[in-house]
Amino acid sequence: MFLKQYPLRNPASSFRMWNEDGILFDYKNKKLLTLNSVAAKIIQLSDGKTTLENIIQEIAGEFNIDSSIVMADTSDFFREMMVKDLLRLSDKKVEHGWKELLEAWKNIEPYSKESPVSAGVNVSSAKGGGELLKKLTHDAEQLLIPLQVILELTYRCNLNCKHCYIENKIPNDLLKKEYFKLLDELAEMGTLEIVFTGGEPFLRKDFFHILEYARLLGFSCIIKTSGTLITEENIETLAELFPHEVHVSLYSMNPEEHDFITNTPGSFKKSKRIIELLAKRGIQVKISSALMKNTFHSAPLLLDFAGKVGARIIFDLILVPGREGSSTPLQLAAGDAELKEIFSNPELTSIIMGDDRYTSGNLELKTSWDTGDYMCGAGVVVAAVSPEGNVSPCTGMGLKLGNIKETSFKKIWHDSENIKMLRGIKNIELKTCMKCFKKEFCTRCPGIALQEKGSLTEISPSSCLIAGYAIRKAGDQKR
Repeated sequence: MFLKQYPLRNPASSFRMWNEDGILFDYKNKKLLTLNSVAAKIIQLSDGKTTLENIIQEIAGEFNIDSSIVMADTSDFFREMMVKDLLRLSDKKVEHGWKELLEAWKNIEPYSKESPVSAGVNVSSAKGGGELLKKLTHDAEQLLIPLQVILELTYRCNLNCKHCYIENKIPNDLLKKEYFKLLDELAEMGTLEIVFTGGEPFLRKDFFHILEYARLLGFSCIIKTSGTLITEENIETLAELFPHEVHVSLYSMNPEEHDFITNTPGSFKKSKRIIELLAKRGIQVKISSALMKNTFHSAPLLLDFAGKVGARIIFDLILVPGREGSSTPLQLAAGDAELKEIFSNPELTSIIMGDDRYTSGNLELKTSWDTGDYMCGAGVVVAAVSPEGNVSPCTGMGLKLGNIKETSFKKIWHDSENIKMLRGIKNIELKTCMKCFKKEFCTRCPGIALQEKGSLTEISPSSCLIAGYAIRKAGDQKR
């Protein structure tokens, strides 16, 4: 009877095969697991539709091992995964989609026996996943796997932020079925993480359908939002879809200052309340805040608020021009006087100079300055798709690679002349930057360099300015 049961992976997890091995996000315990090829195959087949007996037979056939040996070798692994509550056994086959899978999981009692001393199958974990994610990013670079894909679901927005770089907000959004097709393709290519952004993604009436489909395919999902359109009912729906993280924009703890930036009275109250409710419900929240001339002094209060609710926080110091050339956003950017004060605060400095870029959905940022390395992860491990279906290296680099309405994402990713050109640019071509003593403290973005200087390989003045303050602060800390 045991062999006739259907192993079911915890819905509060994401899984992707990776070079015959496997990667498993465990959201419940906030861990990232690596699994060897046999363990990964077990997890892949634990979909509630395949019996334990059939899983063993499939593994035996694939690895040319007797099924009795497979059963003996994997029984401890099954037990360990059940003890960790990453697998449960269902008496019935799970039909249809996410809601049925979730209901089946809730109706199964967790396994409560002790874990075996050794599972016999290599399973390693890294809390937070920073170092492991760095290794995945390196592997993805070698294999040209789009590890993270950013989906701009719409340019429409219910706010009108002064620093927003999206100027044309006329709706021309892809259909739900087009997103489903794209997600199928990305899952096959090995994409691990989907970032849903906009505009405001919650303006799409079908947003939860798209998110649900992505979760059903095993993607780790990040949502970027102002939070102003999220209701308490939405929070319950979100909680059952287990997003990796929800990023909510908050620019000041002063309601008037925040609402001045968003051009929307009452937006501060809504965003702050939603952050509190999301965190209370156990959904991982990250506060995204651009430090501007009239808001930077509120950063310590934002930091305190994040600590009280248990949210992570990231501060962005660089504003970019509008995509159609407007320089209005730049008028709000922090200058020398503001940066001097910002970098005088040790807590803010540690966040700005830290490694949070790896755990915050910013894989396109540079991690080393070796001469033969790609100058950026954009177009190498990161891609973006606009609401019209245009594929670009990232949201900050307006270099069109193709359109998924005309060509498959896979063909664009591998065959686009623009992407080949971009991947051909290595650090050695950054003549000025490679000689710069500030480069180890610089988060240079080629997309911003293109906007500021008209070249992907030129310096980025705004990045240079911030790197100067960062290196001075690092020198102060050593003394």
